[in-house]
Amino acid sequence: MASTTLSIAPDTVRTDPEVDGLDISDSEWRLDVDRYREFVAAATGISPADDLAPSDCYRIGNRIEALVEEHKRHDEWEPALVEEYPDVESLKAFLWVARFFRACHDASETHVSGGGQEQPCVPSSDRP
Repeated sequence: MASTTLSIAPDTVRTDPEVDGLDISDSEWRLDVDRYREFVAAATGISPADDLAPSDCYRIGNRIEALVEEHKRHDEWEPALVEEYPDVESLKAFLWVARFFRACHDASETHVSGGGQEQPCVPSSDRP
């Protein structure tokens, strides 16, 4: 089964994150959704589908960022924290996955179609 990858164009703010499953290549910033699927579900309560809508990306990024802030507020932001979550190997991965999903939402050119329905984010493997 092919891996699900979401891609957005990089901007000057983003650099190569050096996190497994997340990279910049071919003028795109890419996240291997399958690599972080269990982490996202455990951290946010949302299981990422193959047809993520921009609002899904926003909620996922927002919930991970809120989780990070909560752990920092309780002085729990330490390397051992990653042992509580599947698929993440570093605190840096927490932050980059959250940033990617928020940026994916922000990069969506059209959040709502003319009929009032959100259009799904397009995995890079499905782009023309």
